[in-house]
Amino acid sequence: DDPGGRRADERAHAGCCKYTTQGTVPCVTKQAAAILRSTHRTVPCVILFYLAGMAGKGHGAENAKASAEVFNRIDPYRINVMTLSVFEGTPLYEMVQRGEFEPASERESFLEMRDFVNGLTDCKTFIDTGHDVNLVHFDGVLPRDREGMVKLLSLRAERANERMLSDYRSRMRRF
Repeated sequence: DDPGGRRADERAHAGCCKYTTQGTVPCVTKQAAAILRSTHRTVPCVILFYLAGMAGKGHGAENAKASAEVFNRIDPYRINVMTLSVFEGTPLYEMVQRGEFEPASERESFLEMRDFVNGLTDCKTFIDTGHDVNLVHFDGVLPRDREGMVKLLSLRAERANERMLSDYRSRMRRF
């Protein structure tokens, strides 16, 4: 059993918490999710962000599943999905250079986004990936548009030219 509802939260954030340099990363517990969900009556716009790739190479599927569990408990009005970009001159860039963090591939990020969207089974929410750091752009409403979003992400992962996409991402400037 999962007293306190923290296992999904810990799985969702275990990969990224060790890479943050800004102190504690608050994890959403079952109690906090209930409070956020209850605010829908008085606060119409609970907006959450999902950062694909934050858990690093090889951890995307697990991160997507655990994060979707947490987001399902909150049922946000909107979810903005972004993809991790490692920019020169940042602490994360230095960690990559030292071999302490290995970013997910572009293909893995597409699959992580797909698994995350597919796992949002209890959300009636708007999803947007329109930020410049994303190499696939779409928006839609769940559950209505889930199938189309999942198909698009599967197709992008299948056809991903890793070298070209990686080269494109490396040319991005800091935001």
